[in-house]
Amino acid sequence: MTNAIEEATAAIKHFADKEITLLSLQREKQEDLARAKEKAGAEFLDDGTIIGVDAVGRRQAELDTISHALIACRAKRLQAVQQKLDGEIQEFRARAADSQRQAEAIQAKTKEHFDAIKQLENADYSPTSQPASARLMSMSNLLARSADDLQRRGIATGGNIHLTGPVEADEVMRTVLEHASDGPSAQRILDWFAGHDQHAMFASHRLHVYLIWTAGLIDAASRIQVLELLEPPAAAPVEEPAVGSNLVSVNEFLGYAPKRKIG
Repeated sequence: MTNAIEEATAAIKHFADKEITLLSLQREKQEDLARAKEKAGAEFLDDGTIIGVDAVGRRQAELDTISHALIACRAKRLQAVQQKLDGEIQEFRARAADSQRQAEAIQAKTKEHFDAIKQLENADYSPTSQPASARLMSMSNLLARSADDLQRRGIATGGNIHLTGPVEADEVMRTVLEHASDGPSAQRILDWFAGHDQHAMFASHRLHVYLIWTAGLIDAASRIQVLELLEPPAAAPVEEPAVGSNLVSVNEFLGYAPKRKIG
């Protein structure tokens, strides 16, 4: 992995964390604004003063600023995704060119020998197995095609994640936002996650989170499942009969233990 790809990957993670932080701050400011409006309304009702209007306006301005910061953050993250894609394309092309140079160097060294054999044998000469130069040329062509495919597709607009365990909303948001694609926003992911009542009911249980998205929208096939409800219940242990009992044990019946004389 080149430095450009590593830097772009780090930038994607940075702006993913930043978006989650901004979203949390936005929710706090929304609550502050609601309280400020309630207080201003009560003051106006009591004595007709509008002193609280300034506090309402200030908090609204803060919310507007955070909203614009979220938009800028998502744009920066998408820019980092493009930079990572460009780095991957450049790496494929560099490796393709390197393989081609190696192949041509080998061919330059072996050509005079093949020509000499052809002249001596008075016949065309071809190696019975694929020579190293041919393998390198094939690798070069494959890498070049991979670079062309990446460039043609551009930034991915779809993807999916699988998470298992005591999963929380922040982990889901971070995993999706760190995916190198134009995926859903943190707010959209949070709304989807919060919309599953079973998570609130079984918050202490292990979950399986399967989230799919296309063009920034979460697919209807996405789901959250409680693993304990998917796993079959453990079989009840078979108790051996007590000493002196006239019942034949399971092990005795199956022949894994000598049968006792009963009677």
